[in-house]
Amino acid sequence: MKNLVLVTFTLVFLTSCAVQRYGRANSLTDVERKELTCREINIELAKAQEFLDDVKTQRTQTKATHVLGFFADFGIGNAMEGSEAQSSGEKRVSELKSLKETKDCK
Repeated sequence: MKNLVLVTFTLVFLTSCAVQRYGRANSLTDVERKELTCREINIELAKAQEFLDDVKTQRTQTKATHVLGFFADFGIGNAMEGSEAQSSGEKRVSELKSLKETKDCK
């Protein structure tokens, strides 16, 4: 009986920490909007696009955290985390492209 409780507790503990973490891309700040040069905007665009590509790649790979996360919440947490990360990356790319257009960069 003790072993069953211990195994159950261990499985619950492991699966509760199993959601994949992707990170977030921050929205542009007012200071960035005012101070970024065209060159810096291009650099930031490249970084944001790389972040977005990494998130998309990670979402297609199956890892132990995906499997454990599926047992914890049927994969909902991993899907939500991935969507939020991808959404934040897309928003930053969009904001940077808009800023590039506003500042008439090439």
